[in-house]
Amino acid sequence: MLVLGLLTALHAPDRPSLVLLDDLDRGLHPRAQKELISLLRGLLDTNPDLQIIATTHSPYMLDCMETNEVRMTFLRDDGATVCADLVSHPKFEKWKDEMTPGEMWSLFGEKWLVEQGAAP
Repeated sequence: MLVLGLLTALHAPDRPSLVLLDDLDRGLHPRAQKELISLLRGLLDTNPDLQIIATTHSPYMLDCMETNEVRMTFLRDDGATVCADLVSHPKFEKWKDEMTPGEMWSLFGEKWLVEQGAAP
């Protein structure tokens, strides 16, 4: 239902220019996640004014992304959220040709954001 509502809103004549989606992968089979990313990419290609910001906990969805599109977030003990690009991970250069974004996220986790002093 979420995907149907999303696609309906994005194809409407008064389509928003910014879409924020939390847990985009919710309830979707991994194959459907890949298909959804393909559909969204097609919309972005034909609508350059459209921006989509989404969260996911799915390595399958991350594997459909370019590494420079992936942002990692982590909630610090003091309640602040830190965020950094996946490409800024200290071991990114070593692994970029060997692992997909989903594999990197699964291996690296998010704690490195605090250890590296990522900006809140």
